[in-house]
Amino acid sequence: MIKDDRGPEGGRTKYLLTSDLSLTTQQVVQWYRRRWAVEVFFRDAKQHLGLGGCEARRPELIISHVVLVCVAYTLLQLLKPSSAVPRPSVCAIKDDLAPLVMLVLPLGELMAQRPLPDGSLEEIDLEHFFQPVRTRLPHLAVAHDLVFT
Repeated sequence: MIKDDRGPEGGRTKYLLTSDLSLTTQQVVQWYRRRWAVEVFFRDAKQHLGLGGCEARRPELIISHVVLVCVAYTLLQLLKPSSAVPRPSVCAIKDDLAPLVMLVLPLGELMAQRPLPDGSLEEIDLEHFFQPVRTRLPHLAVAHDLVFT
C-alpha cells in the first residue's frame, strides 16, 4: 500500500500487488512508475493514432500498421517542445499538424501552409516543427531547406 505518494500520479492511496516476492517495496514502486509511461503510450496510440483501427488481416500488414503507429508516436514526442510546462499532449501536437497543407513548389522546395477560417492559406515556417527534433537529436541530418527531386 502506498500513501502520501510524491510521484507524478500521487495524491491518493494505491495498492500494488506483485507475484515477485524477491522485490523490495521500493522496487515494486519503481516498476509501477516505469509502467505508467507504457500505459500512456497505449492510450495515446489507440485514441489519437489509430492503433485499434487496423482492419488488415494479413500478419505483415498488421505489423506494418503497428510499426507506423510507433513511428508516428515517436515523431510526435520529438516535436513536443522540451521547455514548455506543461508539455503539450500527443493529441495537441497531432491537432497542430493535422490542418497543414504541404506543397511541392516547381523547383522541388517544400512549403507548408495552414488553412485560415476565411479559406485563405497562411504560410508556416517548417523550422518551427524541425527545431525540437534537431534539439533532441543533434546528430540527425534534417535539412534546413527541404528539396524534393
